[in-house]
Amino acid sequence: MCKTNHTAHYRKRKPCNAAVNPTTVQGGRLTVATGGGNVTVNGARVTATDIAASNGVIHVIDTVVMPR
Repeated sequence: MCKTNHTAHYRKRKPCNAAVNPTTVQGGRLTVATGGGNVTVNGARVTATDIAASNGVIHVIDTVVMPR
């Protein structure tokens, strides 16, 4: 979970291939990048976006992202 805007919003605000580094709730850093029509988080491809949950909105990725 990030303290900053959701991944899909980065796609709209940043040009292709621009990387951003939001901070997680635990204080870690994530690398969110766009390119070739895809969004990745620490190299994991975002496969579904804007899924409503009881505590906000989630995005699905294709890999488990572990804290560093």
